[in-house]
Amino acid sequence: MFFAGAALAAIHPIARSEHLLGALWRDRLALADAAALTRHAGRSEDEAALRDAWYLRRQTDDPGPGGRLLKAWRHLGERAAMVPNAWLMTLAVRFELY
Repeated sequence: MFFAGAALAAIHPIARSEHLLGALWRDRLALADAAALTRHAGRSEDEAALRDAWYLRRQTDDPGPGGRLLKAWRHLGERAAMVPNAWLMTLAVRFELY
């Protein structure tokens, strides 16, 4: 457990920074989380399908339910995602819980 904690302590500054590696890692985690939620919801999209739905669409196209989940998780990975006074409404709107 000590080594796991030490590894997390070393990774944390990179994950929280605006460095390219931190942003890529947060995007990768968002993709994995969105795929897990789509599986939990009984949908058939995997990580590759979600990635393709997101990156191979036009800006004006609707990415579908799985793509909207990916968009919500990507938004949560941004630094300004959780403004203290509005985080609950932001979370509800992004995950379509309202």
